[in-house]
Amino acid sequence: MASTFTTIQTNISNNVQDTSPEMKVLIGVYINNRYRDILRRINWNATNFTYSITTSAGSALYTLPGDFKKEMYAYNSTSNVDLTRLTLAQYIEDYRQNDTSNDSPTSYVILDQVLPTTNERYKLLKFVKTPSSAYTVELPYTIEPSDLSGSVYPIIPCEQALEYGATADAQRFKRQYSKAQDYEGMYEKAINSIIWDEHNQPNQVNMTLPQPAPRNTV
Repeated sequence: MASTFTTIQTNISNNVQDTSPEMKVLIGVYINNRYRDILRRINWNATNFTYSITTSAGSALYTLPGDFKKEMYAYNSTSNVDLTRLTLAQYIEDYRQNDTSNDSPTSYVILDQVLPTTNERYKLLKFVKTPSSAYTVELPYTIEPSDLSGSVYPIIPCEQALEYGATADAQRFKRQYSKAQDYEGMYEKAINSIIWDEHNQPNQVNMTLPQPAPRNTV
């Protein structure tokens, strides 16, 4: 049965017999930690296929959306060119001193940034070379899910696993280590069920085709 963040939070606080506001805040942190763990372990990869950047002449830096996680590819549809992603080390070594040319972009680097006043994190995309005019760069990306809060439901049916995992953390905080271990085991079992449901597709057959090794090389 689908449950909101608040319902899961209340269930856990009742389970550990601590309904204080301070404990509920801590439980909320545990829920979101487990939520991110579940999505990472099932390789959740919802995507924004329609995102693109329209460049301006002389501007190389562009702020990426707040839910940007990882790009799938970068394609300059104006010039019909696939762009190459550079690591920060590659950019510094190869382009730092001569990144002044204006032309159709051929590569890019993504930079992690933090606002000093709020510590808010965001990402910038820097083109190499600096665009000389308006280009459309297709940049579909996988989405970084937002944290759960209030009346928000998880994006996948993982409520029971969230309760098990966050309860384990709360029991560990209460120094109830034996109970925490029991809930940790139930959490792992629930995770296995979620992974099975995510990857067990009736209309898809996964087969391994064995290849015999040459007799003279064995």
